[in-house]
Amino acid sequence: MPVRVSMDRNAVKMRIQAASEKALRETMGQILSDCNEFVPNDHGVLRDSSESHSYVMSFFGETELRLVWSTPYARYLYYGLLMVDSVTGSAWSKKGGMKVLTDKPLHYAKGCKIWCEKAREMYNEDWRLIYQNAFKRHMR
Repeated sequence: MPVRVSMDRNAVKMRIQAASEKALRETMGQILSDCNEFVPNDHGVLRDSSESHSYVMSFFGETELRLVWSTPYARYLYYGLLMVDSVTGSAWSKKGGMKVLTDKPLHYAKGCKIWCEKAREMYNEDWRLIYQNAFKRHMR
């Protein structure tokens, strides 16, 4: 006896996207925590900025995690190279001044440059498992 199966592909796609977005939101907290372990830390402002500016975004069926450290000096610290005013050559710059990279490395008392890559090297498999388990749970 033949069996006929019909499926609403659009509904399946929407369910997968919703589960993926929820799983990514759950995983984001752990990823931020692990990345912030390596953020250069003085008063915690840079670290704290990531918690209020990072987000999960869905766009044309793609779900993406955006990690954002939103301080005026975040890029400067992330790449670990001294930036100086393009006019004066000073590390200090007036508001609105343009800074340029030098080849002089920064030295950190706590944390390191390119902190997301360092965290990914150490925790990528953990993140994958957290996401995978959350995705399975949301697909039920």
